[in-house]
Amino acid sequence: MVEVLDAALASLKGEPGLEFTSQAALSCRRFLERLADVLYPPRETAEGERKLGKTQYVNRLWAYVEQSLGPDGSRSALSEIGNRMESLNALANKGLHDDIPVDEMDRLVLNLVLLTHDLMRLTPPTGDASSSYSKLQIAEITKMQSHIDGHSNS
Repeated sequence: MVEVLDAALASLKGEPGLEFTSQAALSCRRFLERLADVLYPPRETAEGERKLGKTQYVNRLWAYVEQSLGPDGSRSALSEIGNRMESLNALANKGLHDDIPVDEMDRLVLNLVLLTHDLMRLTPPTGDASSSYSKLQIAEITKMQSHIDGHSNS
């Protein structure tokens, strides 16, 4: 998922203009969609009035926050996080069609990182690495070891 934000930042390094900010905005929206996929995968059944399908990524983020806070969770925390999700999504969508200043897009990327941090903190980690994380870690260690071995043989 990090590569999506990298793509947003790379787009912003280009010439100022609608095409570059549109590409950055698209990357930000894709990041929100993938974040929702990870935190609250799509479901066929709705919860309450919210549809939770693939395209309803904001609804799924809301459902994740509500589930994580539980029935006794802070209404102010729910409102604050939810308003940030809605605001960032609206800005990303606006950037697809309107010319938005680069500094505003920079803030969008930064605020997505902060939102992600806050969402991830709602559910404490288990302490166990996910299988995909473990595979990635092993691949990186193997690549580093090959690089080190290559230099020691020179």
